[in-house]
Amino acid sequence: MSGEAVEKPDSSSDASGVERRQSERRSHLRFPFTASVEATEPQSNATVKGRTSDLGLGGCYVDTIGPFPVGTVIKIRLTKEKDTFETDAKVLFSQVGMGMGVAFTLGNFS
Repeated sequence: MSGEAVEKPDSSSDASGVERRQSERRSHLRFPFTASVEATEPQSNATVKGRTSDLGLGGCYVDTIGPFPVGTVIKIRLTKEKDTFETDAKVLFSQVGMGMGVAFTLGNFS
């Protein structure tokens, strides 16, 4: 070795590094949260079912084998026990066999 001290990050500093990188891309913090998800593309009525792995004010990640493509506008329903949350959303990230990241939208105001 060259005599330089090599500092090995502990798990807490590693986690904060991940959170810092995520927060650079997101407007809101996300938190671990598991709930059932039903997402529907309104024009075709195609439905995808899955579960959340994290949730924040601006959106969530949905674990699902067959996610919608990036850019798809969807109606999403999250259900945890007897509580349900429904909103419009847009798919920002999609990976077949893994899931999709969605951003909640304000909906249509006429």
